[in-house]
Amino acid sequence: MALNVAKLLHGFARDGAVKKTVLATIHQPSEEVFNLFDKVLILVEGRTVYFGSPTGGLKHFASLELLCPHDESPPDFFMRCVATDAGEDAERIEAKANMEKLLKALPQCDAFQSADKAEKNVSDGDAFQSLRGSGLVAVLTLIRREFLIRRRSKILFKAMIARTFFMALLLGLLYWQLPNDQTSWQSVMGALNMVMINTFMTAGFGLTQELPHAFRPAFREARAGMYSISAWFWSKTISDLPIDIIGAFCGSSVIFVMTGLGNSVASYLTFVLLVCLTAVMGNAWGYLASAAGGRAEYAFAVFLLTVFPFMIFNGFLITTEEIPIYFRWIEYVGPFKPVFSER
Repeated sequence: MALNVAKLLHGFARDGAVKKTVLATIHQPSEEVFNLFDKVLILVEGRTVYFGSPTGGLKHFASLELLCPHDESPPDFFMRCVATDAGEDAERIEAKANMEKLLKALPQCDAFQSADKAEKNVSDGDAFQSLRGSGLVAVLTLIRREFLIRRRSKILFKAMIARTFFMALLLGLLYWQLPNDQTSWQSVMGALNMVMINTFMTAGFGLTQELPHAFRPAFREARAGMYSISAWFWSKTISDLPIDIIGAFCGSSVIFVMTGLGNSVASYLTFVLLVCLTAVMGNAWGYLASAAGGRAEYAFAVFLLTVFPFMIFNGFLITTEEIPIYFRWIEYVGPFKPVFSER
């Protein structure tokens, strides 16, 4: 199985007019799989001990008096030489000594010297400096990357659209053609309340499961000087905006027609605009909860703990006049009250 996957990636890197770079992580490969790689990077405790061709590894290790036995495959030999957390105490001590020896000799590797030289050339170039120094270039580059990621995840976009239309049809059938009179005002407010809360939760909940996993690589790349955290934030926000707007627009349009909440173009545009703004607010609240929680499970908890109390003061469950005066300030910091406010 591993050999078939390695052959597939090997062919993918070479097929077509444009050659592609494929990065793969593998643990304890067979010799046949090992030799399919053009370059090999051996890491021990997060530190590079060898970088070069598979065949060059034996020569490099041999130059340090680390000779591979004839009855042992090179991959197994490399791993045994630097297995600092396996085996008996004597073997671990020997592996530690081998690792230090390899670390000192690393700059002598031909491939490492070539990579280091190429990195310096890129660092001195205009392209790398423009990505680090120009916020606009960094944002545009990261936006392109985000759209490429979303383009490869078509199933997620289809699932979002399917869920949007499902909830829109459900709410539309539940509040089908509400009459425009005094007796149906509670149903109208219930429909508005359900639409806004559903839109808000849909936009924010997904981010609490996605963003915490994206923080670590973003901070790592920012520390490496590839771009700033602000550039990453704006690229994520701008990339999320079309998806949130498309979902909110489609759902609100279906609900408006099915429920009969208005009979004019102005009322339709107002309703759609409010739903789209609610989606943007939900997106922002998802960022807030993710940043405060740090991890996906904590972000989800923060999102729920901060959203549900504000639902009480959204103008539907209780009027502002009946809220105790010491709680009235909450409506001004919550995300729902502006949607139902008459001012």
